[in-house]
Amino acid sequence: MAGLLVLIGVINGLTPFYGRKTSQFGISLPNGFQNSGKIRTLKFRFLSLNIVAVVILALPFLWLGNSASSETMAKWSAVYLMLSMLIYFLISGFLFLRIRGQIKEYKKRIPKTAEVEEEIVVDTTYRNQRLVIPGSVILITNLFLIIITVGITFANFDKIPAIITTHWTIGNVADGFAEKSVKSLLALPALQVILMLVMYLSNYSFQKAKQQIDASKVSVSINQNRAFRFAWSVYMLLVSIMIQCFIMLVQFISIFDLMDTMNFQIIMIGFVGILIGGSLFLTVKYGQGGERYRKLEPSQSENQVVSNYDDDSHWKLGIFYFNPNDSAIWVEKRFGIGTSMNFARWQAWGMMVGVIVLPIAVIFLFS
Repeated sequence: MAGLLVLIGVINGLTPFYGRKTSQFGISLPNGFQNSGKIRTLKFRFLSLNIVAVVILALPFLWLGNSASSETMAKWSAVYLMLSMLIYFLISGFLFLRIRGQIKEYKKRIPKTAEVEEEIVVDTTYRNQRLVIPGSVILITNLFLIIITVGITFANFDKIPAIITTHWTIGNVADGFAEKSVKSLLALPALQVILMLVMYLSNYSFQKAKQQIDASKVSVSINQNRAFRFAWSVYMLLVSIMIQCFIMLVQFISIFDLMDTMNFQIIMIGFVGILIGGSLFLTVKYGQGGERYRKLEPSQSENQVVSNYDDDSHWKLGIFYFNPNDSAIWVEKRFGIGTSMNFARWQAWGMMVGVIVLPIAVIFLFS
């Protein structure tokens, strides 16, 4: 668990290095100042302080690891992991806001002569080409796996014991049980349906997110952005299939009492490792919006002295986009990888409430 905490800290600390150069810590900067010595210093400071914070927070795990009881160790390690992650993200958020404030002051001191013409570039044919895997592919593949899960479960209904296991300790000892019923057997398939909808929505966000094109290298930026969206869409399709297969496995382990026949911890570690490894690979290769994708280089005519449109006022704290005059619901993140929402649109709040309420409703319904 200490390793997981440190990994989270390192990945979060590296965020400014794989985000868009045009905006540092949520502050847009003109060309020529996006990678200055001052900016590089602040990015390395953010990384180093994040690493120091997680290393200090990870030290208590050394003491917990010497606990006489493995069950006690597992219990308190899980509790401390949640507490330490909360403390870490509060510290990291404070560091982000502090460095963001320093960059705002730095931007104010940039000579006005460095402020060049701002442009908003829109490719009207952008959405005529395939940007993502069709959402129907995610729905069909996921539904197929859900049907298999439900079909095998109820085809063997009479063979399933009257009491099924629903939870195991870290030592694979069963400590949670439920009576066999239609409701208890459909609990995990219901979770599969929710996650299918979440992955569909995530893929949809990459399809609909507002264009963000670098005005100084238009054609290259457009192709980079397309490659970025398609790569992450393929990743989400594969992840959705992996998640469905994993939950299917948990369902069969539960109803057929298979925990003793396999090393589930190795399977879990491999599953999480593939998810993290895949996302890190795409992050390093593409960056945010495809900015790191180097398959194409701008032509000489595209190396223009043009600045992207400054919309800092709409990015609250550099993270939350709020623009009532923008009809877009989905936008690319200012800090980090992926998409965010325009919180000035009611649809954004509706989707957030739905994502929170639906799982809670399923838990109460199937508990």
